[in-house]
Amino acid sequence: MIPNGKVIKMPSPNFEIADNAIKAVCLHGTAGPAGASLAWLRNPQPNNPGARVSANYLVTKAGIIYELVDWQAGKRAWANGIVETFDTSVEWLVEAVRTGLNPNLVTVSIEHEASTAEMESHASMTDAQFNASIELTASILRAARLPANHESVIGHSQISGTRKFNCPGVIFVPAYTEVLLKRHPELK
Repeated sequence: MIPNGKVIKMPSPNFEIADNAIKAVCLHGTAGPAGASLAWLRNPQPNNPGARVSANYLVTKAGIIYELVDWQAGKRAWANGIVETFDTSVEWLVEAVRTGLNPNLVTVSIEHEASTAEMESHASMTDAQFNASIELTASILRAARLPANHESVIGHSQISGTRKFNCPGVIFVPAYTEVLLKRHPELK
């Protein structure tokens, strides 16, 4: 269950409509404060379509969860950027690259409020942020009917390893997945 059972909806106009099955939750770091990140992820950039970005969710340091793009309504966020130097141990990602499928169409993205310095130093999330993120991820995996493993819980750097090598930074994905499974063993 999502902490407090509450998600604040702040829709972004930046999304794609797709009916592709979700393959993974992709974890990100914002590299900036929550307020500025929310503004950026919701900015339509009418004069610069290439700069339009979004995420499905943003989790603040206080543990507040914002939903920006409703993946269950068939909307896909634009969070993963260009595939480069990707993790070849993630089979669905290898297949997506082989067939030219944009990973944004098969992932749910969660941004985590963190400064660039925190991401670069791999600082820890606050307890509130970590707990909210774990519960949100568990909720998404259940809804998408996915187990929690190295294929279904990934970091942004696994898709875009050259430019986003520090993303999510604040999350060591294997340890995150281990905690997720301890709290939600039904996701094995």
